[in-house]
Amino acid sequence: MNSTCTSERGSEAALLIPRPQAFRRLPGRCRPDQGQRLHVRLGQLDSPATSALRQVLGAASVAEGDLGADTFAWFAAPGSPPPALPAPEGDEAYFLRITQDSIAIAAHGPAGAYYAAQTLRQLRDGDGFACAEVSDWPDLAIRGVHLDLKGCMPRFDYLLDWIRTLASFKINYLLVEYEDKFPYTSHPDVVAPQALTRDQLQTMLTVARDNYIEVVPLVQCLGHMEFVLKHDRYAPLREAGHEFMLCPLEPGAMPLFQELAGEVIEAHPDSRYFHLGADETWALGQCPKCAEYAARESRFSLYVNYVREACRFVSGMGKRPIIWDDMVWREDRPELIREIPEDVILCDWFYHTYSEKERVFPFADAMWISRQWLEQEPGLAVWRARPLEDLPPAGQAFARRYWDRGEWPLWGDSLPYLNYYKEIGREAVGGSAVKGASGFASFIPHNDERYRNVAFWARAAREKGILGVFNTAWSRYNGALPPCEPLELCWYPMIAAAELDWHADTERADFDAEFGSLFLGDAKATQVLPLLDAGGASLEASTFAHLETGGGRASYKRLLLAARDLKRLQRDIQRALDEVRPRFYQLSANVLPEEDRAQMRARGQELLARLDAWRTATEPLLAEGLVDQDAHEVLDTQTAGLRHELLHWLQQLAD
Repeated sequence: MNSTCTSERGSEAALLIPRPQAFRRLPGRCRPDQGQRLHVRLGQLDSPATSALRQVLGAASVAEGDLGADTFAWFAAPGSPPPALPAPEGDEAYFLRITQDSIAIAAHGPAGAYYAAQTLRQLRDGDGFACAEVSDWPDLAIRGVHLDLKGCMPRFDYLLDWIRTLASFKINYLLVEYEDKFPYTSHPDVVAPQALTRDQLQTMLTVARDNYIEVVPLVQCLGHMEFVLKHDRYAPLREAGHEFMLCPLEPGAMPLFQELAGEVIEAHPDSRYFHLGADETWALGQCPKCAEYAARESRFSLYVNYVREACRFVSGMGKRPIIWDDMVWREDRPELIREIPEDVILCDWFYHTYSEKERVFPFADAMWISRQWLEQEPGLAVWRARPLEDLPPAGQAFARRYWDRGEWPLWGDSLPYLNYYKEIGREAVGGSAVKGASGFASFIPHNDERYRNVAFWARAAREKGILGVFNTAWSRYNGALPPCEPLELCWYPMIAAAELDWHADTERADFDAEFGSLFLGDAKATQVLPLLDAGGASLEASTFAHLETGGGRASYKRLLLAARDLKRLQRDIQRALDEVRPRFYQLSANVLPEEDRAQMRARGQELLARLDAWRTATEPLLAEGLVDQDAHEVLDTQTAGLRHELLHWLQQLAD
């Protein structure tokens, strides 16, 4: 994109999230007063972009008129002619000029003007704005965050605030995985008590639309169907009796999906896309009918034939289908993906990939790695690792074409399947994880890993020319497992995704300062995040005092301190149990000195009291963002096991 601006890392630019593509300071300050008036392009008087501009500028009145070919808004004294501005390229791009007596914005459409308003909001300092020119555009078209409603159901007012906050940092897609939180009328028996009402659903969609976020609904079509199949009524549809997966050959499976998906699609008239899931179909081919089919054709044919029909249904309802792509590499015939309709977008997701080259090649549900690595590092921990040199000929050919980068067999492309999709003419989108990838029962994400995964995907998406990234935010690994991190503890990776999907070249040190200032009230406060990742003695660092100062997002800061205290408790309880366990034989033999027994009992009681106090203090913090039932489940997940061990310890000592 052409720009008249030159990059400058001045103090104002350094505090913007996301960082503009080009920023130039101008002399002076602009102080809006009642004498200035906001003028907007014809037809935009009532647009949400105009409302956002009016709010940030404090404009008492607004008028519409012909401002020229590219100017969207002009804030100046009445009678002042709007200036000629550089023409932004792209629907979300904008050009912003702030001078001492006026503010002018060029944008092709309202989304660009809305993003200019968000930049103005962050630039505002007291009674005005430092003068500057900003030329800005996103690196990625899809900058999405995932809302997984299978666990950690947010309170509705919190949910709306969360959407508005993401939009203010230029996130433009929300992938909503409804599970049992959609108000189905076709299958009311699967609707959870905490589900959205029809009115709430419409309000959520309106808030998203008014903040230039497109909602992409997700309803699983084959796997991850626990929210339905756990009910006895649907037991005949289970694959080999498993509650997590539909049988693709059972006559009632496809009609069930179509009824659920059809109802959700009709509720989202503004959405262009619909996500069918279609991932992790672990039980594929296990029931007798499916096993016979898979033996005659292939397991992947069984999958492709079912998913193809589901995708055609979605397309027939006017939406473009999206599916997760992991079943492509979990089988040994990736070429069968060509039988999926050509309009289907493939979402390639890897949550623990951090660089453009990898030692492992995913194929046929295994991770293939050179025998040289396995011999050099006998303890190398790679999931389902197998020697790359033993890969069957078809896999070798595929790896040589799409994985090999000239360093065979030691290194290859981290994203070989994106190379394959590009060659066969299929559109793709990436999948990072901002939460739900740090352990199925984690309370806080591993912030460093999540940042590096988000950064990797933003840059890879730009370099490989795919549509963008959905930054997933899992609330449970599946419907049967406990909840993981609540949304409020995940702002660092979520806002990093907003930053990097817009401006992939942002340096981490710059982002940390930006995030610390805006969310933690102190540019240096992000130093606490690696301490939380490390645990152990790091949890005693004086750096945590940064979280006890004013400014920033108070609820996030309080929960970060709660996460520190929980990690301290987990550490201290584990240390105490490690010290106590070797002495239980003395209890059994009744030879444990009474003084030692008393000390052990006192230690156990002290830890139990700390654990109960943590729960009591943390419950209202979680309840600010989660419905009561889910807040309690998060607390139970973190405390029940520890409490059981401590009570068992104290019971043994009492006996």
